Amino acid sequence: MRFLIFILLAWSFIGLSSAGIIYVGPDHPKLLKEADLVAVLRLKTMADTGTTKALTSESPLAFHEFKATFEVLTVFKGDADAPLALRMHRFPTLEEAVRQLGDEGRRQLGIIHRHRNIHIHLMTPTHAKEYLAYLKKQEDGTYIPVGDPTMTVVSFLELKVSF
Repeated sequence: MRFLIFILLAWSFIGLSSAGIIYVGPDHPKLLKEADLVAVLRLKTMADTGTTKALTSESPLAFHEFKATFEVLTVFKGDADAPLALRMHRFPTLEEAVRQLGDEGRRQLGIIHRHRNIHIHLMTPTHAKEYLAYLKKQEDGTYIPVGDPTMTVVSFLELKVSF
């Protein structure tokens, strides 16, 4: 399985244009260069930290930070402590959005989910799935996904096969 993921990563580094296919997706070479750790992970625990943050000036919604711990299955770059702690943001629930902004919170959440006018694509991990993650280590020892915090689906990829 490790070999298969290596082949897929190598194929994306080389590019698919030679095969006549237009590849639109994560820029794996850039993510690999920016990452302190590239690994396959499996979720162990997840809990809200109580911290919220507006991730974009396009929306006043406060996105909720959560801290998750992961089992490290395979490391492609860097060194990983076990268990690995990761901080990410999730969409507010409808109740949280209404509590924050009233009816405007409901409208803002609807715009994001229905129309995708605001380009926020967050990955919230779930149990029993595995992820290829490009991560940056923070001063407190936790990790965050590489790149734009509103586009974690790019640097935190759900694997469709079990490791």
